[in-house]
Amino acid sequence: IVVDRQESTIEQGFIQYLNELCIHNLSTYQGRIDAVRTLFHISHNVPLFVNQNILLIPTKSIREMDMYYINYHRVIGIQQKQKNSLFIFDDATTLEIKCSYMKMRNQMKKGERLLDHLNKWTILRKCLQCMVIIRFFTSNQV
Repeated sequence: IVVDRQESTIEQGFIQYLNELCIHNLSTYQGRIDAVRTLFHISHNVPLFVNQNILLIPTKSIREMDMYYINYHRVIGIQQKQKNSLFIFDDATTLEIKCSYMKMRNQMKKGERLLDHLNKWTILRKCLQCMVIIRFFTSNQV
């Protein structure tokens, strides 16, 4: 795992590690994957929303050895480099992966759609909370 140019090794399986991250946010890895599959009708290479700072975009199937999860929030650009994709991150690092540019653009669009959905629900939830508070105050005044 590489975070802010620091590479570290985990002592457990990758899915188990991701599951623990999700559980800290009151869900499971499989629960998050199933929810995104259902809401967005995505059958493979499903983005994983962990929290507001971590939205992981898979480059390939998780079963493949050269698969990466890219944090959507840290990507500032993608460039085509022959048949590969070059990711540019907010800390000025780059990562070249063996996946087509178009596939990676489509993967990033999946992440964008997921974030748009979450933002709409956040706004709606805030509006509903205001309505409940207003109703509570008006019913107590009777």
